[in-house]
Amino acid sequence: MRQLPRFGTAALFAWAALAAQAAPNLPPTNFEIVTLSNRADLISGGDALVEVRVPKTVPLHQVKVLLNGRDITGAFVTNGAARTMRGVVTGLVQGENDLIADSNGQGRGRPRARLTITNHPIGGPVLLGSQTQPWICATPAAVPASGNTPASNASGLTTFATDAQCNIATEYLLFYRTTNPLAPAPCRMRTRFRRRRRPITASSGIRPGLRRPIWRRPRRRRV
Repeated sequence: MRQLPRFGTAALFAWAALAAQAAPNLPPTNFEIVTLSNRADLISGGDALVEVRVPKTVPLHQVKVLLNGRDITGAFVTNGAARTMRGVVTGLVQGENDLIADSNGQGRGRPRARLTITNHPIGGPVLLGSQTQPWICATPAAVPASGNTPASNASGLTTFATDAQCNIATEYLLFYRTTNPLAPAPCRMRTRFRRRRRPITASSGIRPGLRRPIWRRPRRRRV
């Protein structure tokens, strides 16, 4: 068997080391799909915040995002400087969902990436098995035990759980405090909410259905 000269072997290892160091600095040639709200296998509740990172070889206007074969490109906001597309993917089915980032072009070798998103029920389980019994839901105010009915803790909310998994309607509480410990307590402020629905964007970070507060100037009483 013929052996390589010593200088040839050394040059081969030097080339391999150089290639290994240079590879991370090369520009990406394919899409990268990342879930920002949680790991892709730990999503719950039917939606996820997703970012698609677009390679420089693909014009941003030619990117198409598909969820289980359905075009959802319109749910994403494009950042031209960062070459990213970010948006909330809704309508996830329970179990595995197929999210694809594709380039609207022709020919072989065009960039295309796929991410499997596993969606779990919002009440779980996500990591473990069934809930440990008895599973006692908190109530707006603490309730003492009575007969065969166990006691419950106070939830601090105004409504009761809607199912046996203790899912409950979302509530938003606003608190005000001063950064000056010597200042008097801040005036109590009243708020009202718009019921207009807004889609989430990369800049506003407002989820669909979130009621946006509109501040009113407090009325001061004359002494």
